[in-house]
Amino acid sequence: MIANVLLSVIVLLINKMVDGVLGSDGVYMVAVCMQLLLITFVVLNGVLDAMFAIGGALLGEHDIVGLKMLNRRVMIFACSVLVPFTVFVVVAPGVMATLFGADDSELRGQLCRVLRIFSMILLPFSLTVLLQGMYQVLGHLVLSTVVAVGQVTSIVAVVFVFTQVAPPEMLWWGFPLSSAVILVALMVVTWRMARKSEASAFTLIPAPDTTHDYSATVEHEQKEVVTTEISAFLQNADCPSEAVAKALQFVGDVLGKNTGAADVCVHIGKASVDIVVKDAEKLDTVKNAKVKQAFGLNVRAQKVACRCFFEN
Repeated sequence: MIANVLLSVIVLLINKMVDGVLGSDGVYMVAVCMQLLLITFVVLNGVLDAMFAIGGALLGEHDIVGLKMLNRRVMIFACSVLVPFTVFVVVAPGVMATLFGADDSELRGQLCRVLRIFSMILLPFSLTVLLQGMYQVLGHLVLSTVVAVGQVTSIVAVVFVFTQVAPPEMLWWGFPLSSAVILVALMVVTWRMARKSEASAFTLIPAPDTTHDYSATVEHEQKEVVTTEISAFLQNADCPSEAVAKALQFVGDVLGKNTGAADVCVHIGKASVDIVVKDAEKLDTVKNAKVKQAFGLNVRAQKVACRCFFEN
């Protein structure tokens, strides 16, 4: 919300700066460039909605492996969409110029040059937005807010500097430069934060807590191996034998009905052991009414009340 509000204010400031240097033609070219940015927001907003929903669920399940998979797939998807789009704008800016009504040949030539330069902001700007989304999922609200504010305000700051010290036709380089500066600064800050907390570099996804969390993807033939691992995991935490038996019975019952792969997450909390099993089996929704379905998966959860070693 903060980033979107600031972005609207910043567009007005940029228009005023560009109008003072390049006149109405410059304001027109800024408007076309902003349309490119809005096209990327169509992709980003959809990806962020999915990231918040799925990432929040995974974080609640203490599924760190799942969070890493989510981040990797988000980045791959964004790059697979935005890189071809950026290349298209660089190679064929005339198509975009035509779509936005650049009929005058001289203005069209200037706009094509501007679009080639401005398109370089799209990927670093988008990667920063997606990283900010992951920080928000993980609860780094101060960092997320600083990135949201810094990303948009840096554009104004850098473009303003270009209007003061560079030739007018060079000010367009301020857009990709500002985005690159913020992305590099973000990489440095999060790298230092990750070193102190043993989190993943740049994404700040925490390292799996093997003392309190167990996570595995289970093939059908691996059921006995996984139940043995879960039993050892709970016994190492001095969980009561009754709680261990209930947990193993739940996991065994669910995996016993599976013909494919399933994800198993076990978390030892302050007063309970929380178990979540997810699979993609086709189920009769009437006969299996207790099975929740989310994001194309069947989700079964069980909470076993007990106090383990760190509460003793």
